[in-house]
Amino acid sequence: VVKPAAHFSVIAQNIYTINPVENNDYVKLLAAIKKDGLAPSHIVHLWSESVFANELTVINEQVNISLISVLLLSQSLLTSGIKSKLVLLFVYLTTLDKEQPVFAALAAFAKTLTLEYAQIDCRVLEIQSAETSFAFLNSLSAIVFAELQTTEKNRLHVRYEQERRMVKTITKVNNKQTNSAAPTLLKPQGVYIITGGMGNLGFIFAEYLAS
Repeated sequence: VVKPAAHFSVIAQNIYTINPVENNDYVKLLAAIKKDGLAPSHIVHLWSESVFANELTVINEQVNISLISVLLLSQSLLTSGIKSKLVLLFVYLTTLDKEQPVFAALAAFAKTLTLEYAQIDCRVLEIQSAETSFAFLNSLSAIVFAELQTTEKNRLHVRYEQERRMVKTITKVNNKQTNSAAPTLLKPQGVYIITGGMGNLGFIFAEYLAS
């Protein structure tokens, strides 16, 4: 169990605190877990339950406990040299009448992370409920456990609405039919520079251009 706080500390056996925006705290956390003989294969990120408000302080806080936290955790995991596949499940709470744009934006990061680094299977789980805290959500453990076990292909962004499971999917469009008259900036035998081209995404773009 890891709780957000001002700095890294070991409260008790298998209970730690870290500063969500302090990179070195994640390094210390992974070192402490390894020292305790633990090697997690599944990580559930459960800090994102605060209600969104169009105020800078609220937005900054939500960014810090979601995107920044997952980013620093992922960087520390990759730096530590993880070899086996690891599932990172980011869970956030939405109420019946309010969306969570900051937390929802993490789905794009999760998709990029999973494409770039095959070691981390990053997923996003949205739970819509009348409750405003994970602590009062009786079905939380059952939902999280089910999502950790799923092996279905479309699992990047899953939403539970009134206990009804919905999966975000993308439908392929026939580009030749829809954009036959649209102009293109790509030229036959053209030369293109791909920044960051050594990552998986760079190879995908390069393969597309070469074909």
